[in-house]
Amino acid sequence: MNKIPAKQHYTPPLEIRDFFRSFQNFLILGHTEPDGDCLGSQLALAHFLQARGCCAELYSPGPFSRPEIEGLAPLFKARIPSESLNDIDANTAVVVLDCSTPDRIGELKDDIEGLPLCVIDHHASGTVFGDLRWVDPQSPAVTLMIQGLIESFNQSVSSEAARQLFFGLSTDTGFFRHLTESGSPAFTSAARLIEAGASPKETFSRMYGNRPFASRVLLGRMLERARQLSENRLIYTYETLSDLEELGPAARDSDMLYQLLLGTKGCEAAVVIREEKNGSCSVGLRALFSLDVGALAAGFGGGGHKKAAGFSFAGERSDLEKRLLPLIEEHLQSSAK
Repeated sequence: MNKIPAKQHYTPPLEIRDFFRSFQNFLILGHTEPDGDCLGSQLALAHFLQARGCCAELYSPGPFSRPEIEGLAPLFKARIPSESLNDIDANTAVVVLDCSTPDRIGELKDDIEGLPLCVIDHHASGTVFGDLRWVDPQSPAVTLMIQGLIESFNQSVSSEAARQLFFGLSTDTGFFRHLTESGSPAFTSAARLIEAGASPKETFSRMYGNRPFASRVLLGRMLERARQLSENRLIYTYETLSDLEELGPAARDSDMLYQLLLGTKGCEAAVVIREEKNGSCSVGLRALFSLDVGALAAGFGGGGHKKAAGFSFAGERSDLEKRLLPLIEEHLQSSAK
């Protein structure tokens, strides 16, 4: 077992630790369109609580369409069964992870109404909800916060939890690409996860390997459609409903797409609009420098981080382009003055 350092990074407040001491049964929820940080946090927290003799059940609204997470789907339930709700007593509490607004847990929001609720998140924007909140926008990933929670109980991270936590940390940091000169605490925590059994090599392969050929076809189409705007500081591209119907959601490889767009000379921000169904789009926003895309997404009812955010839009892609792209160009021009 690894020795826990005397000084912890990402140590939870006392009231958060007291919350996990106060209940025996936990319902652990994540957000819709889950990613590695969300699922890795859920799995590691459940493993920790079960090791402490608690009952921990995992729930996710899904879908598990990303290749790196699709194998995790059987471990999660989409709704809380009515018979389980009937058995809930005073020893039961809910934990929502990596979620900045209650709408992002979908129909599960109705299932947990009235139950004690703790929110653990690292998004700077969103809607305040929950009875107890631990939100740390300085944390690159919620998995680091869950690692800090486990270690605050003076417990070492198990090998299985370490693998999930390292996976979540790696996905939210782009395999550490997005960390800056202030990122040393994340590397220190990651080192302890590797000592506990996480494999960087296996994690990288899980994140970037085994992609379907259709993902390369879609990537080519979206690169061909890409447009440079605002004196090449902004790059915009899109996915059509026809692409989705032909190639399927598994063809989406957002991380690779954003890498290529943001790696273009002079590019400071990237916008990707995906048509999800007739009259409905999803939007991904990424930035490198001064632009706060989290604030932009919040203006459309979404949220996220300063450098990575998104939102859903009820309407046609052409209408959204007319509203969103000039707004981003205006912000880029303001930041240049």
